Amino acid sequence: FSFEYEPGTKPDIGFLILAAPDPSNGDPLISIWDLNKQEEVYNYPISKQYLIEEFNLSRRSQQTLRLKHPIILSDGSLITYLHNSAGTNRSSRVPLIKFDSCGNILKVNDDYHYHHSLEIDKKGYIYAQIKGDNQKKFKSKKYNKAMEGFVILDKDLNIVNTFWLQNIMEENKILSDALIRTEYKYDPFHLNDVHPLIDELTGETSVFMSLRQFGLLGFNVTRNKLIWSIVGATEAQHDITPITKEGDVISIFNNGTPNNNLINNYFENSIVLISNLPVDQIDNNPSYFFGRNLKAFGLGFEEYKLDFLPKEKRPKTATQGRGKISQDRRNLFIEETDEGRLIEVDLNRQRILWSYINKT
Repeated sequence: FSFEYEPGTKPDIGFLILAAPDPSNGDPLISIWDLNKQEEVYNYPISKQYLIEEFNLSRRSQQTLRLKHPIILSDGSLITYLHNSAGTNRSSRVPLIKFDSCGNILKVNDDYHYHHSLEIDKKGYIYAQIKGDNQKKFKSKKYNKAMEGFVILDKDLNIVNTFWLQNIMEENKILSDALIRTEYKYDPFHLNDVHPLIDELTGETSVFMSLRQFGLLGFNVTRNKLIWSIVGATEAQHDITPITKEGDVISIFNNGTPNNNLINNYFENSIVLISNLPVDQIDNNPSYFFGRNLKAFGLGFEEYKLDFLPKEKRPKTATQGRGKISQDRRNLFIEETDEGRLIEVDLNRQRILWSYINKT
C-alpha cells in the first residue's frame, strides 16, 4: 500500500475488502482494510493447502488458484468462488464457497460454472454469473458456446432463481443484434457483471448487466421485463453500478480497446456515467439506445479519464477490471486487474489518494 494522506484524516473514505495472492507465500489472501487508519482490520485464515486437500486440486489448478470477488455477510462469513483452470475433484466447474470467519468451509455450490463478479442486494441475496454445461448449450449450430446467465442465491448458497440471457434476448427480439455485433462467434454474450437494485417504494428488484461483447442491459427481475438496452456506448466494459437509489444513473468501468486505435495500439480505462435512464418500460416496451451520442436520446453521458496522471500510471487493464465513481463525483476507484493494482483518485485535486500493488 501507498497512502498520500495522514492516518485518521479521512474518516469517510471507508473500508476495502482485498482479495489477492499473499506476496509472501502465494496463499489466497482475503483481508479487510480500514483506509482511514491505513491498517488491516482482519485477515481470513484460509490456507492454500487446505483448499488443495479439500478439492484434490491438480498441479495445474494449484498454480492458477485464486479466491475472487469475496462478499462478507453480516455474521462475518465469506462467500467467494474458487477460480482455477482445471476444476476440482467434485466437478470441472468453478464453484462458489462459503467460509466462516475462521476460514472453515461451510458450503460448496457447484451447480454451475461461476465466473466474474459476485454482488449482494439489501435483502441479502447473492447474484452470480453462470455458464451452462453440455446440457445448456446455445441453441444454434453456428454458436456452439455454453449459454450464459445469472442466478440469485440465498446466504446458504441455495439457488432461488435462474435467468438465461438467450431467453431474455429472444423474448425482446435483440438476440440477433448480439450475434451480429460480436466477432467472437463462440462467445456471443460474455456476461461480466450483474448488479442488483431494490426499489424502496415498490420492493421490486432490477439488475444492471454488463455484457463484454454486446453492451448494457437493465432488467426488472420481479416482473421478468427488459427495461432498456444500450449498445455501442462503451467498449469491452466490465463493472456496472447503479449510483442513485432510483437506478436512473449508472457507473460503468470502461476497459476500452486498441481496436479503435490501431496505429499505435493504445487504449486507457475510464469510468463512464450514464444518467436519465428510464426506470420502467415505456408503453409496455423496452427502450433501446445506440452509439456514444446518448444525449441524442435524452440521456446524460460523462466519461472520466485520468489524463492528469503520467501516461505510465494511467490504468489500462485489457481484461477484467472494476471501478466506480462516488455519489458526489469527487473520488474515482479503479481495480487495474491485469496489473495487480488498485487506486483511488481525488478528481478535484487530480491526485492519487492511495494505491495498492500486488507483485506476486
